[in-house]
Amino acid sequence: MLVDTQKGTVEFIGTYDPRYATGPLPYRELLEEGLLHPEPAFTFGEPEQGMLDEADKLYAKKEADIETFSGPEARQNFALWLRRWMNLIMGHPLLENERQIYLARHAAVAGLTKSEFALISNYVTLHGAMNPVPPDILNLQLKILRNLGFEKEAGAYALYRQGTTKALSEASKALGIYEQVRKILAPIIAARKSENEMLNAIRAFVCCELMVALKQTSRAQADALWLDFEQGKVKTGGLDSSLQLRIVPEWDRAGHPLVYQAINGMPISNKLLKLFYDVKPPTIGLVFKDVPAASRLGRILYKADYVLKTIDDAEELFGNVSGHKSFRAVAGDKRFDRNIWFRYELRPLEVPLYISDNDQRSISAKPGLPSVQGPVSSPAARPPIRPKWPMPYQR
Repeated sequence: MLVDTQKGTVEFIGTYDPRYATGPLPYRELLEEGLLHPEPAFTFGEPEQGMLDEADKLYAKKEADIETFSGPEARQNFALWLRRWMNLIMGHPLLENERQIYLARHAAVAGLTKSEFALISNYVTLHGAMNPVPPDILNLQLKILRNLGFEKEAGAYALYRQGTTKALSEASKALGIYEQVRKILAPIIAARKSENEMLNAIRAFVCCELMVALKQTSRAQADALWLDFEQGKVKTGGLDSSLQLRIVPEWDRAGHPLVYQAINGMPISNKLLKLFYDVKPPTIGLVFKDVPAASRLGRILYKADYVLKTIDDAEELFGNVSGHKSFRAVAGDKRFDRNIWFRYELRPLEVPLYISDNDQRSISAKPGLPSVQGPVSSPAARPPIRPKWPMPYQR
């Protein structure tokens, strides 16, 4: 930034980085507000009456939930607790915004676009399994299996869907069950049954084995399903429907629930918090110092504070910034028996001005850095100039 003290003009010099699509910045308006309000600050006000009591209630209910996650029924209690969140998010009419946020996060965890996630969800819940499977759905099923770590099984499923004797034989080889298929076919061939009966038997057996390979069911359950088929209690179409309806992004190959990965770190709105824990969400006033709240500068301070808290609370910095600890990690170092309140206060850093070496009429400005980074050396070892504000300038 160059300031011509004789003409009263200010010139900004820099480069535009296309990675940050900010669009044109209102430099003139920001400079004007900065001159009129040279020491702006933004922070939170004092807690409203009763807010700390409500926060204590929320803390107690949260701790009560966490206590149930230990002991012999910990896994079951956690699953039920997670299901409560999901039922509320997915079913409550007032939570459409939260629902869309969750769906986008779940899709991202599964390596899908939001439209792909909606397509497979609608296929499973609204249309039901089809045979033959529509090409777009089949491609999506295969993508889901590969994204979840079932690469070999995805190939076997693609062969299974072709439905021919040759393709089913190749699918059984991919799953390592070819010899078992041959033993199943031996009495069918000996009895000279129809080719259609033989094909149905292969399809049913491969379908049961796919359920096991995809970790949809246990070995004992798959054996029971195959026995039901042999006894005529279930048909091939029923087995295929059960297989298809479970090809959804719920668990990866390692057994990790994608639902938890999607909801973990998800921003919780006041509305969702109130509906789940039946407490009044904490609210607090905003305090703008030496800057109008509706000004551009005021909005920047508010947004900066919001982004700071969002990044930290959502742990987006974790693993990316060396030594960073979120509030959750800090709280984990020591167990608190009550709520601990932190206060942020954002203030723009001072920008020292220096007389230019090549033009005595100009003053150049170099942005300051946080004190933890160390002092900024002045150009040509000149001492900084700190003029009195407001400084005259021309539009």
